[in-house]
Amino acid sequence: MIDIEKLKSFLIEEYIDLDKLARESKKLSFMEILGVENRELQHSNFLRWIFDPMGSHHMGDFFLRTFLNSISFSDEHKIRLNLADLTKSIILREKENIDILIINEELKFCICIENKVWAPLAEHQLGKYHEIIDSYEFSLKLYIFLTPFPRNVNPEFEYIYENKTYFDLYRLLEFTLNNNTIEDQCKFMIEDYMNNLNRNILGESESIKLAQSIYFRHKDAIDFIWNNRPDFISIKNQVSEFISKRRSDKYVNYTLDKDKYFVRFLPRKVVDKFRYDFNSWDKSTDVMFVIELIFTDNKIWIKFCFGAIYNEKKIEEYQKIKSDIFNKMRALESLQSIKTSNKTKSTSQYPSVANRDLITNKSDIISKFPSLMDAFEAKFIEFESQILDRWTEEIIKNF
Repeated sequence: MIDIEKLKSFLIEEYIDLDKLARESKKLSFMEILGVENRELQHSNFLRWIFDPMGSHHMGDFFLRTFLNSISFSDEHKIRLNLADLTKSIILREKENIDILIINEELKFCICIENKVWAPLAEHQLGKYHEIIDSYEFSLKLYIFLTPFPRNVNPEFEYIYENKTYFDLYRLLEFTLNNNTIEDQCKFMIEDYMNNLNRNILGESESIKLAQSIYFRHKDAIDFIWNNRPDFISIKNQVSEFISKRRSDKYVNYTLDKDKYFVRFLPRKVVDKFRYDFNSWDKSTDVMFVIELIFTDNKIWIKFCFGAIYNEKKIEEYQKIKSDIFNKMRALESLQSIKTSNKTKSTSQYPSVANRDLITNKSDIISKFPSLMDAFEAKFIEFESQILDRWTEEIIKNF
């Protein structure tokens, strides 16, 4: 057990820096405000914008040329492109599932960029994209694997894909700001994006340095506080038992033994509405839709989720059914307050109709109950009465 005096000295000695840290932590970037600071899609969208020679940043091909010059390829090609006009380059997003594809038909070159923020690498993707690009009749084809920090790929691809990091990207943006005339609004957008990189990807912001300094001065006290923080993942099994035993009259539990961070369930009254053998989560799971409780370090959130179709004999038939139910469900009144983006597509593997946080480490309710599980139960019952029971009745009535 930690000496109580260490906790006292931590609070007394550091109150000024802790106050400063609290203020700094509230200075959010736009990506943080939108809750997309670590999402690959939004990072790729920013890159598409700044790569585009005809983009609203009005920098022309400056950043594209800067990025191109940072890639390793033959001097002959590099000189040719530096003497050329790159403004006819086209920047594509998700063409044949490639994150970013830069094509210049006139100069016969393309750059394929696979962007991974924190997601694991699927090696087959690199091979698939290389096969696609290799069929193009261009004299120069470049392959980039963009990651937060250096990552190795399968030896089969290490001489094809060049690994660029977000630190490399940050330096290129910094070079761009220092060596180009940029309108104030666009300069602000780039600086805001760089601020997000510092805070959430690279860990180089002033607030992070201050936090590290405080930590090293009061390691024992902070470790004690950290080890006794609310741990949502730790109650996952209790929640699963709560659904399958104490609420067995109301819900069917579809959680699998291998599910470390998920509890999946459906109200018993609606199971027959979704009984299709998609084989989405497991062959023993005979429904095409579930409600998921997802457990992370700092919250539990709830997701109304369709499954992927792995029944190869009925893909077209089941996709039509999936799309029809997906579109009808999005219109349900009970889900309007928590509906997800209109960009969510029924053809995605695991599309979400709606989601929202159920309980977070900032929820006041945690301090009002003797245990985290008790607090969860209170929030779940509240969610039942506000959303889930209404949703169940709408499903019964409309499907």
